[in-house]
Amino acid sequence: SSLLDLAAKKLVYAKETATDWNGRVYTIGDVIGTNLARHCIETLGVWSRLDPGCDIEIIINSPGGDAVSGLALFDFIVELRRRDHAITTHVLGCAASLAGMLLQSGTHRIMGQGAFLLIHEVSAQLGGKIGDIDDTSLFLRKLQTRMVDIFMGRADGKISRSAFIKGCKRKDWWLTADECLKLGFIDEVR
Repeated sequence: SSLLDLAAKKLVYAKETATDWNGRVYTIGDVIGTNLARHCIETLGVWSRLDPGCDIEIIINSPGGDAVSGLALFDFIVELRRRDHAITTHVLGCAASLAGMLLQSGTHRIMGQGAFLLIHEVSAQLGGKIGDIDDTSLFLRKLQTRMVDIFMGRADGKISRSAFIKGCKRKDWWLTADECLKLGFIDEVR
């Protein structure tokens, strides 16, 4: 009985906090951290179980966030695509940093005409012993490779790996929706 009560409470929570429960539209409008990623995964998971193969839209207007949490969400969305869900990722405003990687998780990727995408090298604040810093630096390089792989996997050959790396190396690379379309980072400008 208590498990059923917990499940019912989770369902009510998901319904109350999701942007559009019946339309299967989830909005990410904040920094992506552990709680937001967990909530999004839970909500999309409920939708997937209640309506297998349903279309889902994820609206993004985010400054980015925690890479590990965001990549967990990215992997979950890709898994939903493997389960025959058509996932539309739609940027209104800005998809910065990690949010830009989430944009790439969609089956169909859209940006509003006035929206922006920000791509940059993975960043972190380091502290501690030299060995700790070396270990963290190695991990950050692995995250950087994953980020490049994600964008390259969706660019459909419209930009080379070296040009992509040059674009985001040691700077913030701001792109308009039209530039993103040209480079293969989205499928449509709306």
